[in-house]
Formats: sequence, structure tokens, C-alpha cells
Amino acid sequence: MATFILVHGAFQGSFVWKETAALLESQGHETLAPGLTGLGDRSHLLAEGQSLAGYVDDVQNAVAFAMAGPCVFVGHSYSGLTATAAAARLPRLARAVLYVDALIPEPGRSFRDMAGPEFAKTLAAHVHDRWLVRPWPLAAFGVAGHAKAPAFAARLTSTPLAAFTDPFAFGLPDPALPAGFIRCTGNPNPFIEAQAAKARASGWPVTLLDSGHAPMITAPEALARAILTTAHLMGVLGDAAPAPAPTLPEGLLRTHPAQPGELPGGAS
Repeated sequence: MATFILVHGAFQGSFVWKETAALLESQGHETLAPGLTGLGDRSHLLAEGQSLAGYVDDVQNAVAFAMAGPCVFVGHSYSGLTATAAAARLPRLARAVLYVDALIPEPGRSFRDMAGPEFAKTLAAHVHDRWLVRPWPLAAFGVAGHAKAPAFAARLTSTPLAAFTDPFAFGLPDPALPAGFIRCTGNPNPFIEAQAAKARASGWPVTLLDSGHAPMITAPEALARAILTTAHLMGVLGDAAPAPAPTLPEGLLRTHPAQPGELPGGAS
């Protein structure tokens, strides 16, 4: 069994992991979904000056105060940065890092640096009140037209610009720490595809998931299965075969077809 630390991306909140967490727990695993300060249910704490460093503190403290055992840090999209830095800060607890359509950090470079000039233009177009970035269109998350889209959109919040422009100024985990990548194939974003290629070049297991960029909303069962499959391939679940695919109880969210993304060169 494993403990999965589920870290949400920009604009979102810990609420996005609710169903995937329940599915993982149904297989006997433990989960923790830290909320990042200023986002989601912590949006009342939004303040100028918040950035990646504070998000890393959020995850580190959540794990420490939960008295969690060895953990698999799972970062979605933007929070490939957050999960990596938190795992590096907690080497005695980190068992692996798993990237879900996420950024693989490069020391000294910001999200904006890594994503390139087209993303920089998109980012600038979404800035408001000088220091905030409004959420991307729903199509960029792959949830446009989905039954859960209205509830998802209502819970998105602006993210500080500094989160995208501050360089990654943290250590990296030990190179021997297992890592893996889940690539959401319904997301055509070339920047994220480049991250998956980087993972393959590093020899990491890469699991393909037929979903848009936010599978925890549109395909929680498939995502839970992909997390368990990739964790098995990383060797953090022992020699046992992956568990049968978890299923949601009647009436909860089911898998829907992915929607095409429309955000050039970015992630969330």
C-alpha cells in the first residue's frame, strides 16, 4: 500500500482530487490532497507576493502535520514544480514523484521560461489587477461541455503572476528516486508532450491516459487506474500486480470523452 500526496494545479483547489482520492482509498491506499494558499477553498487567503515557494511550504507542512509515512508525490500540471520541490525537501518520506500532464522542473527557470514565447503572450493576456492571472478557458482543461464543467468553472480562482514567473529555486530529489509520467492524450498541448518526451528520455515509465488535461474531473476512474499502474511500474507498490480498476459508486462522475485544449504552450 502507498500514501499518495495529490497536488492540484494552478487556478484549482484540493476539491479536484475528491473522487480520485476516494477511488485510491477504496484500494487500501492513503491519500492527502493539500490545498495551496490563495486557491480553491483557501482563496480567502490570496495575497500579493504569493508564489511557488509558498505552495511548496503548503505541501511540506501538510505532509509533516499529517504525520504521513513514505509518500508518492503526485503533481498535476503546474504542480509538477510543487510536488518535485516538496519531495526534495522531504527525502526521508519521498518514495516517488509522479507527474500528471505536468511540468518537470529545470532549476533556475520559471514556468514562463520553460513554456516559451507563445505561452508568455497568453499569460500576459490573462493578467489582471497587475499581479493576478485569471483562469484559462475551460477547453484548456479539457472539460468544456462536460457535465461537471459549470461546477468546476465556479470554483476556479485567479493565481498570482509570480507563480508563473519566479524561477524554480529549489533542490531536486535524489536522481535515484523513482519517477513516472501520466500523459493525457486528449490534450494536444505541445509543451506537455515535450515534458512526456523528457520523461521517456530519462527512462521513466510513461502511462497514456485517454482524457483531457484534467482527468480528475472528467475521468477519475481512469486516472486512479493510471496512478496505480504507474506506481507499480515505478516499483513503489512492491511486486504485486496492479489492483483491479477501481470504480465509482452509482451516481458519481463517470468518464466522458476528452475535449480539445486551446491554450498554446501552457498548462495549469
